[in-house]
Amino acid sequence: MTAAGKLKKPAQFAYLLAWVLLLLLVFIGFFGHLLMPYGLTPEDKINFQTQIINGVEKEVSPPFAPSAEHWLGTDHRGYDMLSLLLNGAKYTLLFTLAVTITRFLFAVPFGLFAGATGKGRGVISTLQLITSSVPAILFVYPTMYELIRTFELNQGVRGDDPRVFLFTAILFLLLVAIGVFPLAHQFAERAKYYHGKLFVEASRTMGASTPRIVFRHLMPHLRPELLFAFLTELVQVLFLIGQLAILNIFLGGGEKVVLADGTRFTAEVSFLMTNSGEWGGMIAYSTKFIREFPWLLVESAGFLTVSILILLFFTNQLQKRLEGIAFAPRVPVYRDKKLWATLGTTVVACAALVFYTGDQTSSAPPAQPVISQGDSTAPQSPGTRGLPAKVAQGLQDFAKQFMSYVANNEWNYAEAFLTREYQSQLRAFPQLDVRPLIMNSCAECHGAQLDSGNGRANLRDTKLTAQQIELVIKNGTTNMPAGLLTNETEIEAMALYIKTVLQQNQIPQPFNSWFDAFQNGYQYVETGTLAKGDSRRYEVEIKVTDKSGQPATWKLFVVDDGSGDRTGLYRVDGIEGVPTP
Repeated sequence: MTAAGKLKKPAQFAYLLAWVLLLLLVFIGFFGHLLMPYGLTPEDKINFQTQIINGVEKEVSPPFAPSAEHWLGTDHRGYDMLSLLLNGAKYTLLFTLAVTITRFLFAVPFGLFAGATGKGRGVISTLQLITSSVPAILFVYPTMYELIRTFELNQGVRGDDPRVFLFTAILFLLLVAIGVFPLAHQFAERAKYYHGKLFVEASRTMGASTPRIVFRHLMPHLRPELLFAFLTELVQVLFLIGQLAILNIFLGGGEKVVLADGTRFTAEVSFLMTNSGEWGGMIAYSTKFIREFPWLLVESAGFLTVSILILLFFTNQLQKRLEGIAFAPRVPVYRDKKLWATLGTTVVACAALVFYTGDQTSSAPPAQPVISQGDSTAPQSPGTRGLPAKVAQGLQDFAKQFMSYVANNEWNYAEAFLTREYQSQLRAFPQLDVRPLIMNSCAECHGAQLDSGNGRANLRDTKLTAQQIELVIKNGTTNMPAGLLTNETEIEAMALYIKTVLQQNQIPQPFNSWFDAFQNGYQYVETGTLAKGDSRRYEVEIKVTDKSGQPATWKLFVVDDGSGDRTGLYRVDGIEGVPTP
């Protein structure tokens, strides 16, 4: 066997492999979301798992490391990482493709016309020099960073928000603009080179127009260069998306996630997380946890890196093929039976994979976390799968206490009950009610509402801090005797009440509609069960009767603010079902 024969089979295999890998990349870009092993709905999240740590059974919150159930683990919300990355492929790859195509639509005609006629070559050369002398990321980052601040995208917005569309459109235009002029300059120089050839001169002598010369004479010679330039631009755009992701600039909106004290960090940490799984967003998120959870970055960056390597490998093999280095004689692509057989097999395999997994994404149940026996009696709906009993009970107790204040028109208490400080203190003395203390020790001078009913200080307007109020209660003032309250817990509770309850003088939104409902005959009956959860936002059923005595159900949305033991700090985030007055 000759040396050429020895090289032929390995080279043929590499060429076919390049096509297979490229086809798989295209397939994932268009159909990756059909291969997701888990869905991306709230029902598919894993909120908690019970794990044995140092011989002690503990409840652990996400993210979870790769396992048999979740090959790439989960993110901080409990979503499957593989599902997120497969779903996000279409956003990253199709956006990259759109940027590259748009660059070519502007650059190629402009460059070829300038090279063929000599008009505009100086402008192209100058703009190319400007855009090429500075790293592309320096053109893009300052503008996008300022847009993030202007549009308040760093506070978390939905993907369908108009600000997200405008942000993405501006990013798209910037990425197109910085790549048009170098590309136009490249083809202007190539057109200039071919323009001096004899066959072009002959065509011009025979009266051919510039468009005819470009499309009939220049384009056939430039086809291979156009193809290689297109693949190179794809790689450059993908690489730039990865660079921007490290600087926390990515496509689409994201939700703001807050990790409070006690959840693996010594201080509160907030960050944005993409809802779509877009690769740039996943890299931006995972870079923040490279030390604590390195697999997140390896997986997110791995998808982008492998895509770039596939494109580079395909470009290299195609170049060898077209140059005829490893194949003699060269077989045209359209007559290459081995190539078409390989591509056909790959397409059939991909179609079979979609057919097999396409119907499983929505119905496949998420992995069931292990729940300790003590929590097995907790009522759980599909939306709260993995929620320990004490957390579920905490949410319901919070909703019940809150609704009792609302139903009794105690709006100041209801609103103060939502503050983190008030809830934290209530956990220290949950049974203590300061209203009897007010009537016995305060009302005589400050009035029953502590609003200076008898000409004394209006405590609703006090500028003192809670600690200063405690000192006043203990030590008295010129007009107030000391020792009206002596119990430390009562003093602390009274100071807290003044700062959290009395500072809220108005019925806040969305309380107004609830107030009107109760004023118009609605009666609170009881707090029902948890309906479903979305991230840390849960629905609690509130059973009421309308003015005719007919039963009705409202949905109270409660958000877990993420306390250290995950059971104590909540806030109300709205209610559905309340009639409009």
